[in-house]
This record gives sequence, structure tokens and C-alpha cells, in this order.
Amino acid sequence: MPLFEYCAVDDTGKAHEGRIEEVSARQVTQVLQERGLQVSTVKRVDVDRGLFSLHRPLRWQDVDLLNEQLLSITQGGLPLVPSLESLAKDLHNPRLQRVLLDIKASLEDGSTLEEAFQRHSDSFSPVYLSMLRAGERSGNLSGVLELMTTYSKRMMEVRNRLQEVFAYPTVVLIASFMIMAFLLVKIIPAYTSFFHSMNSNGNWVLQIWIGASEVIRFHPIEVTAILVVLIAGSYIALRMMRRTYSGALALDRMLLRIPVLGGLFRNAALARFTRSFGLLLASRVPVAESLDLAGAASGSPALRAAVGRASMAVSQGRGLADSLGDCGLFNHTFCWMLASGESRGDVNDTLLSLADLYDRELKRYDRLLITYLGPLILVFLGIIIGSMFFAIYAPIMGLAT
Repeated sequence: MPLFEYCAVDDTGKAHEGRIEEVSARQVTQVLQERGLQVSTVKRVDVDRGLFSLHRPLRWQDVDLLNEQLLSITQGGLPLVPSLESLAKDLHNPRLQRVLLDIKASLEDGSTLEEAFQRHSDSFSPVYLSMLRAGERSGNLSGVLELMTTYSKRMMEVRNRLQEVFAYPTVVLIASFMIMAFLLVKIIPAYTSFFHSMNSNGNWVLQIWIGASEVIRFHPIEVTAILVVLIAGSYIALRMMRRTYSGALALDRMLLRIPVLGGLFRNAALARFTRSFGLLLASRVPVAESLDLAGAASGSPALRAAVGRASMAVSQGRGLADSLGDCGLFNHTFCWMLASGESRGDVNDTLLSLADLYDRELKRYDRLLITYLGPLILVFLGIIIGSMFFAIYAPIMGLAT
């Protein structure tokens, strides 16, 4: 979550300054007001957390398992503390086990479930914690846990579909590069000596491949070092960009503009945002807070920034559909259906229906990419490898003639 610096005063006039992690400045203000502080300023700051941060949210598989177990515990009317202890003993994930045991200890010390989970804000998303808080405060924890179980399963589906889309092209690329490396190291040198014995240099294409082969064979350490530096440098540069707000926003906007793939990323982000927003509203979380949290859950900095502007407009009394329509990321159908939901008073159901619509659109993009992306990569690599064989055999045919 983003880090904010704040200045505030309490009832006695004493000044308080510090830093706090929250999804938005509005959330920081709300948290501080709940502590009895009058907020003067709230400013977002970028902080370097290191390239390999250990504080990552739990995997969706772990969250889904926890949701199912908590739902069974609440629906069965079982005592929470002994149930959590028993559940922790059967877990194979050491981190989740430690989290549950710490939550159990906090409950034994008199903390509420909300306070116990809030201690592990690095393990659970802001959407999860807000829905849990809403469920506990409204006395409908079982109903909210049921919604959260559905939510975690949907998020797992979206993540798995994205992994499936890119798995096949990745395998094809790796296999093709291995074949090219074998040809450059083993095949090209054999034909090079043959052409030299025939006092022939071949064509210019062959000279390019011979040069590449000699570089790889005679300078393997340098080539490997260059590849490692390029890959590691690209990874570190991307990580550093994502550590800053402006860098993450620029990178996300660039990804959304990629033909075909940009549509996939956009629909995945919109599906996450719409479903999160609908479930938060169904859990009776305030609209402005729900917008901020759902924007954070979308995983898209560009969408989050746009939704943040819409949240400010909603706080000033403007309609939800009109505010989101001005973002430029939601189409006419989305805004029209949302406006209809506002007029009927069932915005959360409309949002969940729209989330299903985005899921179906995402599946269409999945089929499109799986159908065309793999063959396109094969054609591209076939042209490269084919040029290699043409460069080898065309001179041979010329010599034979």
C-alpha cells in the first residue's frame, strides 16, 4: 500500500506527525479521525522498500482456503479461538500458520477480529480487511465471508487464465531459442569449414550467421555475461519503476496501449475492480471508501488513478455513473448499466453482473490469444530458422550447379 505522511492535533492541541500506510489520503484522514485526531495535512511519499521485499500478500490459494475454513467455523457456530488453533495445526504453509496463530493470540488478548487481522496488513489486501471489518461491525460476518469466498475463487480464476495465456508462447520461445543455439554452436561451424575448403564464402545471410556462431563459440563467457546483465538490468529497472507512483503509472499506461495484449490487461483490471467494488458495496462499505479499495484491488495504477478522481467527484455529490464515465476507461454500456442500477437502488448487483460480463470478455481474449499468438510466434521463429537453412543450402546448391 502507499505510504502517507500526516500532521494532526489531538483534543489537547498536541501535534502529532508520522507515517501511515493506507489505500488513499481519504482513508488516512478517516483512520486518524477515528483515533480522535484533527488532520491538518496528508501527503503521499514514495519510499524504497528494496527490490526483493519479503512483505508480500498471501497467495490467492491460501486466502481461499482460509475463507472456506472461516465460513465453516462461523456457520457451524464453533468457538473461533480453538478452531483457529486446530486449523493452524493442519496447514502446510508456514507463513499462513504463523499468521493464524498470531491472530489467535490477539483474540485471546481481547482484540477484535478486525484488529487481529489488521496486524497482518502485509498479508491481506485492503479489500479483504475492509470487508472483514464491515462484516464484523454489521453482525453479518458469515454473509461477508461467503462473499469473500466467492471473491477469492474468482480472483484465482482470473490469475490462472492469465498464466495459461502466456504459458504456451513462453514454452515455444524457450524451445525455439534452444534449437537456434544448437544450430549456431553445432551445425553452422561444420558448414563453415566446408565452405572454406571449397574457397567459398557463401552469401551475406550466411556470413551473418557465421559471425553470430563465432561470437557464441569463442566468447561464451562474455555472451553469457551480457545476457545476464541485460535480463537482470531489465528486471531491476522494471522493479524500480514499479516502486514509484509515476513510474508504475507510466508503465501501466504503456502496457494498456499494446495491441491485443493491452485489451487483455485492461479487461483483467476492470474485472477485478468491478467485482471488488460490487462486493464491498454488498458488504455495506461506504461508496467513496469502496472506490478507493476497489481501485487498489484492480492492480492497474492507471485505473486506480482514474477511479481516485471519480471518488473525489462522488464525495462532492456527483453521481457514480457520471463520475466513472469521465475516467475514460469505462465504456458507454458500463456507464449506462451502472446508471440504471443507481436508479433502481441495486448498484452492487449491477456491478457483479458487469464483472461477469468482463469475465466473459476476458475469456474471449484468452481464446483469441491462445489461437493466434502461438502460431504467430512459430511463424516468426520459422522465418528466422528458415533463413539459417537457406543461408546454408543455397550456396551448396550453387556449388553443385
